[in-house]
Amino acid sequence: MTAVPYPASLPPAPEAVFDAAGAPRLGAFAGVIPLVALVAPRARAGLRDRLRRAARAKRWFYLFAGGAEALVGAAIVEAGLFGGAFVWVLDRRRREMVVERSGAGLPKVNAEVGASPAEGARARFDGGAMALRVERTGAAWRLTGRVRRHLELDVSLSAADAPQPFTLVAAVPGAGPRTTLKAGALHAEGAARVDGRTLRLDGTGALDYTAGLLARETAWRWALGTGRDASGAPLAFNLCAGFGVPDCDAGENALLAPGPERLPPVRFELDPARPLAPWRIAGGGGAVDLGFLPEALHRERKELALVRTRFVQVAGTFEGVVAGRRVAALPGVVEDHWARW
Repeated sequence: MTAVPYPASLPPAPEAVFDAAGAPRLGAFAGVIPLVALVAPRARAGLRDRLRRAARAKRWFYLFAGGAEALVGAAIVEAGLFGGAFVWVLDRRRREMVVERSGAGLPKVNAEVGASPAEGARARFDGGAMALRVERTGAAWRLTGRVRRHLELDVSLSAADAPQPFTLVAAVPGAGPRTTLKAGALHAEGAARVDGRTLRLDGTGALDYTAGLLARETAWRWALGTGRDASGAPLAFNLCAGFGVPDCDAGENALLAPGPERLPPVRFELDPARPLAPWRIAGGGGAVDLGFLPEALHRERKELALVRTRFVQVAGTFEGVVAGRRVAALPGVVEDHWARW
């Protein structure tokens, strides 16, 4: 087997997840699949299989943005019989989460994520005191939201001058396929108004759109960084271990800017009991060697009838080397996640 060089360039994304014969187009690509189908268009199944598919169907949008004053992370999830969302805002000068809110409800009723990450993309969550919206018009994704009497959020992530997104279509044993899109080095512009104070979010942004028939139990460790490298050039990356991908598989690891290009498999070194201690992500014989310095965290634990989740998402900065590029004080997040859903 010939070793894959890293970073490795990618073919253009196909027009659809499935080919004419109904087989998934597995692989890593540059660009966007405009409509993400979970099953082949002509797939037939009995009632039992349709119910199983409905329970395993998962879609989510995650957006990250910020600059010198603040960072924000927000997700909207439609997962089988569960719908949910969260939003957090980190005041970087105070080094604390000034907003940290999550909600749960029913799919389609409280939470809905559309089948496209491209032009016309839509996602929403309405859960009493919290509401979030994601919409794409033209080259920009817009995130708006509110937490009653506490937060008003409006930020735009523009891809006008950014590289093409990275797209992965991966097999999920016993389910699948899973399609994920990652975009980084987006231009962020907007603000979070928190308890009467305005925190500017102008700077950099990234997003994750994922959809698939996922395994009943899923775990991953994840890192997303976006901004500029030590020379001032735009740089963004996505790194993941787990999520049903063997340790030797690069999975969704990608240099998003410049790029997109494939990055090698990585390992995460952390103390799960102390997520605010430094993390390390490394792989590819030095192609990736990053430290992560936490600033604050968002933690969730849900114990519902058919859904159990626990995860911690930590905001902070990266330092080190990725694909020969040196980074310092690069904004981003890391996550340690487990779910049975």
